[in-house]
Amino acid sequence: MFIEKFIEYFNENRNKRLFCFKTFFGETFAQQTPPSEKKILSLKNDFNQIVNQTKDAIIVNLYLNKTFPLTEQFRTSNVANIIYVFENENPTCSNYEAKLIFLLHLSKMKLSFEDFEIMFDKTGTIEIVKFESNDLIDLFSKIKSNPAILKALDCVVCDFIGKRVNEYDLDSISIEFFNSRIPGLNGFAGFKKVYVSSSRIEELKDEIEYREYPPDDGKVLLDLYFVQLILNEIIHVLIQIKKDNMNVSSHFKPDTNLEKYNVNENKSIQSNEIFCKSIIFNKKIDFHRTVDKKFGLNMIYLKEFYKDLIVNQLDVTFDIEASGVFVSKEPRCVMGVDIDQQSHVVFE
Repeated sequence: MFIEKFIEYFNENRNKRLFCFKTFFGETFAQQTPPSEKKILSLKNDFNQIVNQTKDAIIVNLYLNKTFPLTEQFRTSNVANIIYVFENENPTCSNYEAKLIFLLHLSKMKLSFEDFEIMFDKTGTIEIVKFESNDLIDLFSKIKSNPAILKALDCVVCDFIGKRVNEYDLDSISIEFFNSRIPGLNGFAGFKKVYVSSSRIEELKDEIEYREYPPDDGKVLLDLYFVQLILNEIIHVLIQIKKDNMNVSSHFKPDTNLEKYNVNENKSIQSNEIFCKSIIFNKKIDFHRTVDKKFGLNMIYLKEFYKDLIVNQLDVTFDIEASGVFVSKEPRCVMGVDIDQQSHVVFE
């Protein structure tokens, strides 16, 4: 297995200050046919039954990731952090599952060398927590049972993979909260679940309190942040389930309406990119920066929109201009990861 060779190679070179993936791949694949396709990770079994396959898939993804900086010299200490996840974590622990799944997403990301260094360094800080927020747990249930949201999710998933979504698909998806020190990480798609960062929720709460928003206004902003995040990640979880593949990558169908997904048909589209725009939010909103625009926000509109969507369960489309929110430069939804970054970063 590739993961065993990777760990063995690293242990032989752990005393060196720098680590080069190109050297590892060159020596490993010199004696065999290198992989040409990503591994399929079926969701039919429990996650602990595909742990070793997931580790292998991470190494293969890095090799196949054309934008991964293979030739760069990574700090050995940072690479050691992911080795620790592979070797020493308890496979039955919820922390372990979350870290491994995040590494699976990370292995397909299109990041700078510096960003990969940060991610390798901080992945080990992911920790599942019991986040006391009955309001958000209740909102998660409302999102899953909302017919207008179901219609939007079904529309996106059907457009991209030709499969329909029903309420039973959403019933099978759960939520877990985590803390981490990964900058800007809001959440990511898991194994039939969504991971939500309690760290980022607390940051947003602190910003709302610092800006002295009235309680009702602050709650609407927090809830809208949560709704967008859940929609972003639940779309990817549904695609994983429908394709029975945790390591899924989606392609634009030739007949996909690109304008509907805010993609210019003249733009070069990576085969593994997906821009998931539902009929609800047209852009990716950075709510942490939005909160800073206190006097530029249309709170009347935001409250009405939230009420129409969540309470009245109406088919609504978010009006960016009317709302006054801060639109992120990152893609609307990335493959499995929701993250806010100041620099423009593209993900698979």
